[in-house]
Amino acid sequence: NLVGTTMTLTTDEDAECVYNTTSCNYPYSSSSANDISYGRTTTHEINDFSKKLDYYVKCKDEFNNEKCTTIVAT
Repeated sequence: NLVGTTMTLTTDEDAECVYNTTSCNYPYSSSSANDISYGRTTTHEINDFSKKLDYYVKCKDEFNNEKCTTIVAT
């Protein structure tokens, strides 16, 4: 069952973030359609949210350092 939800991210520096539901092993540029936003705290509506999927959020800072965080389905 798919329902909408809001994803809120907080980073310790300005960053651009994207996500996918496959793994952390994706090029940042390939997920531009899932762009979350820019800044330290961002909120993004996920219209096709599923409790059965893990979400892999990748953020990139102004120096192009990338970090991926997994939000595990519960």
